[in-house]
Amino acid sequence: MDDFLDVICEDPRWHTARLEDVALPAVLASFAELGLASQGFSLCIMGCDDARISSLNGQFRGKGTPTNVLSWPSQ
Repeated sequence: MDDFLDVICEDPRWHTARLEDVALPAVLASFAELGLASQGFSLCIMGCDDARISSLNGQFRGKGTPTNVLSWPSQ
């Protein structure tokens, strides 16, 4: 991927959806729209199943249900 972006596909369906191929262009387009450079950022995009995201959501937010996005901003 790129120096600031890691893509992890824990569920094979995300390979079929081409998550690895669309992640970087989507992130770069988002940065451009916001007027941001990629320097100073570290991102990880994980494609997983509902059970895994429910577990993470429960662990970090106290909500044991699936969600679309979990984020841990550093600033």
